[in-house]
Amino acid sequence: MSDGPRTLIGILMGFGALFAFVAGLGLGDQLPRGAAPLYGVGAFFAVASIACLSKRGRPIALRLIGGVISVTYFVYAASTIGEPRFFRAAVGCVIFGVPAGWLAVTGKFPDWGFAAAAFNSTDDEEGRPRRKRKKRPRSLRPDALGLPPISGETRRRRR
Repeated sequence: MSDGPRTLIGILMGFGALFAFVAGLGLGDQLPRGAAPLYGVGAFFAVASIACLSKRGRPIALRLIGGVISVTYFVYAASTIGEPRFFRAAVGCVIFGVPAGWLAVTGKFPDWGFAAAAFNSTDDEEGRPRRKRKKRPRSLRPDALGLPPISGETRRRRR
């Protein structure tokens, strides 16, 4: 993802974290489970904001986000065993929980996950597309043909 959208998402997540914390302070007494769920959502949004805005904090923040999503889906699927909604919970766990667990363990989103192309950018850190270096087939390399290796001066003269 390029820097512009990542920064915008980070700022919006920061506002979301702030609003969740303020709502927890203001409405905590009126909610059935108190303010704790709002504080949890605010903390999750704050970690997501750090992942978007800080390059140094991104690896740890991504692992935390993946861990939270993965554990949430696995607990939800386990709590619905024997209920009619178990199939939906199991499908959600496979589609979202397993790739998020992979992110938590390895620190990068899997190539095989849902919408992996959006998360596994082919750009480097400066936003330039990475170029894959094409290797010559082994049969066409000078050493395979019994020829001496090409020196730097020979390459310059050929251009």
